[in-house]
Amino acid sequence: MMPVFAQVTLRPQGFAEDVQALSDAGATAVELWLTKLEQFVEAHSPETARKMLADRGITPVAASYQGGLLAPDQEARKIYREQFMRRLDLCQAVGCSLLNILPELTGAAAAIGELLRGHVIPSPGPELEAVILARRPAAR
Repeated sequence: MMPVFAQVTLRPQGFAEDVQALSDAGATAVELWLTKLEQFVEAHSPETARKMLADRGITPVAASYQGGLLAPDQEARKIYREQFMRRLDLCQAVGCSLLNILPELTGAAAAIGELLRGHVIPSPGPELEAVILARRPAAR
């Protein structure tokens, strides 16, 4: 078992500060918060982020999260799909091979099946796995 720190829990500081704090604490694995990473690479390259993590011995084991891929509105789904494809590229660039996906609709089980069969989004390829996180329906 490997303990992994979720970067989202280190809010509100930025990506570089998170990496330093994780390193100072002796962390070796992180679940990246995509918004923080995206903000960081607006001013720096993905390679800089990758090097920053590697230089401190921190492995980006997952990134969170992508929503909207199963939205009922087709235009919204298209926008989220474009964001998803950019995020896949970003994850690959920083050496992260897992991207958490959050279905946000009722009947998510059927939609996840659609997603996994490639009818909603294309397979991201063998170099990047997609992890599906499903919410359990509320008890009635």
